[in-house]
Amino acid sequence: MKILFGLVFLSLTLFVGCQTPAAVDTFSDADVAAITADLESFTTAMLEGRFSDVAAAYAEDTVFMPPNQENVIGRAAVEAWFEAFPKLGEMEFTDLEVAGTGDLAYATGHYRMTFAPDGENFIEDSGTFLEVRERQEDGSWLIVRDIFNSSLPLPIAE
Repeated sequence: MKILFGLVFLSLTLFVGCQTPAAVDTFSDADVAAITADLESFTTAMLEGRFSDVAAAYAEDTVFMPPNQENVIGRAAVEAWFEAFPKLGEMEFTDLEVAGTGDLAYATGHYRMTFAPDGENFIEDSGTFLEVRERQEDGSWLIVRDIFNSSLPLPIAE
């Protein structure tokens, strides 16, 4: 009986000892605040036409997925895409939700913006967005995936 008890005890000890410890979730309220502040800085940089600052929010190997277009891959390509975007009049994010776990986070919500495709006459667009962010070694959160979708129907030429 002692041998059986010893074998059971040894088996349990080995089993428990081989378990991977539960990961500690390091995502915090400070991370939510940092990502929210990043979105505010993004908006300001967009409105001021500082597209290198806009692109700096993206990882080098980011994938940006604008509506009705092919994916834009890489920080330099994202910067070029924003530089070619029509003149902005207004831009805001609402209904923001930021959450994450460990070194991954997402930000989602609604956007509204006005822009002038012809350089003069502003039109309005609104829709939803989703960003996936990854914590960097310096603690910053860079965008690794970004998609936004208009809630407005596509204009159809008659």
